[in-house]
Amino acid sequence: MARIKTISEYRKDLRGRILDVAMQQFIIKGIKAVKMDDIAKSLCISKRTLYEIYKDKEDLLLEGIREKEENHDSKMAIFSEKPGITVMDILFEFFRRQVEVSRHISLSFYEDVHKYPAVMEYLSQRHDQRKANSEIFFIRGVEEGYFRSDIDYKVVMEIGDLLRSEVLAKQLYKKYNMMVVLHSFIIPFIRGFCTKKGADKLESILKKLNDIKEE
Repeated sequence: MARIKTISEYRKDLRGRILDVAMQQFIIKGIKAVKMDDIAKSLCISKRTLYEIYKDKEDLLLEGIREKEENHDSKMAIFSEKPGITVMDILFEFFRRQVEVSRHISLSFYEDVHKYPAVMEYLSQRHDQRKANSEIFFIRGVEEGYFRSDIDYKVVMEIGDLLRSEVLAKQLYKKYNMMVVLHSFIIPFIRGFCTKKGADKLESILKKLNDIKEE
């Protein structure tokens, strides 16, 4: 005999379904275009039920982005700890994920997300937390012989932050897709602190990314 779900189990399950449906719609249509009423109708629930679980759209968006960011970091951490994996393998996996994600996200999503202060604050904090991992990554790259040992990587990270901020501030994502940004900005930037061994591997990474683009 099937076990009947308790109210708390039902709410937990419903919370997850709301999150999945909302994020899928946000990513495809943009955040502004999706109303809370649309989400409720998609799930055949009342708006009242929806607002009992998520107080507003920003609350819903924040949890969805938090879940995606944590999932991404977890998968990257697991990948980086596999035997035989190098920093260049990690770079490729990171870029591969970015290219794949960018294929499915509308420009409207990127434009709209900046209008939600709590979400932007979370993303800023997440970025700061990742800086510690970046330092470890650069040290590992030097030890593996892919990154130059005569570079101050704290300066590299600061410059990277400034350039990232400029790209976001000027909304260059409206004009250029992820592959253009990789070719014209990210890859040349990384090439600057690579050894010959690292630069050769970087070219291999770029070729594999181009192959993904053409699939």
